[in-house]
Amino acid sequence: MDPSYLDHLEPFQKEQFSQLAGLLGGYFEGSKTGEGSRALNLSSADYDAEAFRTFQRAMLSGASVVKVPRAQVLQRSVLITLVSGFESLLTDLAQFAIRLNPRLVNLDEVKISLLDLKTLGSITEATERLISEQVDALSRGTIDDQIKWFDRLGIETKSIASDWLAFREPFARRNLLVHTSSKVNGTYVKSLRAAGAESKMLPTIGEALRTDEDYLEKACNHLLAAGVCLVQRVWAKLFTQDAQGATAWTLRTIDHALEEGFDVACLLLADTVFGAKKPPLALVDSLRLKISTWTARVRLGFGAEVANEAGAWDVRGIDRRYSHTRLLFTGQYEAAMADIKILIATRRLAKIDVLLDPVYQGLRESLGERLKSELAGVNIAGEEPVA
Repeated sequence: MDPSYLDHLEPFQKEQFSQLAGLLGGYFEGSKTGEGSRALNLSSADYDAEAFRTFQRAMLSGASVVKVPRAQVLQRSVLITLVSGFESLLTDLAQFAIRLNPRLVNLDEVKISLLDLKTLGSITEATERLISEQVDALSRGTIDDQIKWFDRLGIETKSIASDWLAFREPFARRNLLVHTSSKVNGTYVKSLRAAGAESKMLPTIGEALRTDEDYLEKACNHLLAAGVCLVQRVWAKLFTQDAQGATAWTLRTIDHALEEGFDVACLLLADTVFGAKKPPLALVDSLRLKISTWTARVRLGFGAEVANEAGAWDVRGIDRRYSHTRLLFTGQYEAAMADIKILIATRRLAKIDVLLDPVYQGLRESLGERLKSELAGVNIAGEEPVA
């Protein structure tokens, strides 16, 4: 793990991080002695939020490069922290919504004794305690209880995932990892049935499920997409006058997910947040989304289909900042490079974006080392010419 993960932590947070790492290390040692089947149950409620999140990020960063025989142990632990992180997101969102609108939990109907009020000291402190109790009660509920809570905001909770079964299954599997060492039980089967699984898709009770890298990648993408969609839905409901802010944040998140390699999540979000039945996007936003989804599809192996769609794209009247990507998706890299130089020279595109942004991956592969020299030769407006 990169030591820089810990630079921002306070001493007590570093100590908690070390405790979490120690628990994981003990789990690995148990696998050596034949005790590795014991479940590793980590709850975000037991640790400082920043320390636990840093541990999660370290786990995710390390999981993709683990090549040792005990990788399966780590992968199971990653799923547990992923699910715990999503549950933390739910309670954080609920707490934020309640503080903004206490009527969501009917605080007016809650009774509190004079003794308690005297102990707390003020109505404000009493309200804070009642809100905390409500959030704590929610955190102890099932994932179905937690998600359903958002119905009171007028959010159709099943709309946050285009594939409800794929979203819901990791929570049921987490319970298997914690309680049955991955062996299917009746509760797991019941959860999948409730999520819409057909009988022929259900595993046999007693069957041991494998939580491998492919499964984790799928779970990460579905949980990420559902979490972002829920935040966007809550944002839009609580701040009705800031719909554009929610849209802009979601598009930035899609771009960030793309940079991190969560291509499937990008496509899921495009469907759940900006699907056909949703309000139309502004032109610039729709162009950004088109480019992001095309980039994700290319990386998922649908380059030929994207090239056909891009070839039919009428870019007349569209700003070069977006229209030049048509040349990228259709493989016209020399022509694209000419547009890119103009954009860089007029300060409308940064060189670092061309070197790192996923949309330029094909260009980088085609031009190789020549790309750097091409970029170095571009004179940016207001700067001294390159010698």
